[in-house]
Amino acid sequence: MLDALCSSHAQKAEEEAAFLLTQLEDPLHRVNCVLSSMMPLRKDAGEFLTMMLPVLEKPEGLPVLIRWQEELLNAFLPLLEQEVDNARRMQRLYPVTARAALPVAVLADRCAREALQVIISAAQKAQRPEAAALLEVLEAYRRSIEVLLDAPYGSIELASLADWDALAGRLAAAARGGR
Repeated sequence: MLDALCSSHAQKAEEEAAFLLTQLEDPLHRVNCVLSSMMPLRKDAGEFLTMMLPVLEKPEGLPVLIRWQEELLNAFLPLLEQEVDNARRMQRLYPVTARAALPVAVLADRCAREALQVIISAAQKAQRPEAAALLEVLEAYRRSIEVLLDAPYGSIELASLADWDALAGRLAAAARGGR
């Protein structure tokens, strides 16, 4: 059942990203749209994460997290490849390798996993995580992706710190209410 939920959530996120892409023309905005949509820590994922938190915060929840992230990667990698290639053709990005989308997706996945661990750790204490801890994770991976894509400094946006902070607050509140 959890596998089906993870698959359904990833499919819904991919459909929403495809819709958002119809409204964007700038190649960098399109790449950012795909990257932020494939992150499991989107502000619109709060209800899903609140439901999944009791599972994810336990060691036996790791396979569920891995499955969810695999579903997101499978749903978004073709779209990310397409948008990175388009940005390259439009000379907005200059990826260091022709297959840059896969390592970019892996870095985005790792960013989300680290941020989720920060959020879960705080939620287990019914607290919000330190914004500085989330910012450190976000900036390290954002900058790494910019280097891999040879993108202008500050042009890649994985997620907004404000969204992550709001999501973390929602999860902390749910943790307080559930205990």
